[in-house]
Amino acid sequence: MKNKKADIQISFNMIFSIILIIIFIVTATYVIKKFINTSQCSQIGIFKNDLQNEIDKAWASTGESVYSKSFDIPSKITYICFADKNKTYTGTYKDYARDFKYSNPGNNFFFFPMKNACDFKTLTIKHIDIKKTTSSINPYCIPVKNGKVDVRIVKGITDSLVCIGDSC
Repeated sequence: MKNKKADIQISFNMIFSIILIIIFIVTATYVIKKFINTSQCSQIGIFKNDLQNEIDKAWASTGESVYSKSFDIPSKITYICFADKNKTYTGTYKDYARDFKYSNPGNNFFFFPMKNACDFKTLTIKHIDIKKTTSSINPYCIPVKNGKVDVRIVKGITDSLVCIGDSC
């Protein structure tokens, strides 16, 4: 009789230990996923601030500014797009702006896919000549490659705003 009780007690302890290990693994996986997601959201916020700083720098310059700047961005974002809500969407990326048209009226920038952009789905980037940026294609989208995006920033001597892209 004593042996049977000991066998049952060992089995219960073993099952309890396995349950605890499973709970620990599930909790650790959840925490790691949340940490990675928070890191990617922070990276998007840093990108937004860095882009605005570069545009502000070009806008404030008294001379001509023409240069490309590379930014880090999570690879779950496939495109960054500049769009003029007052014009019809045209070109290759017009379907990307489907949800953008419902955003705040002053917004001129969005990430694609929007669902991967945390709280930064659509934004207003200041000092952009959005009409010139989107003169040939609206929205004007730039692909993200290997977690990097190269943005061409252009401001002529007589320009009051900064243009983005190759059509400037």
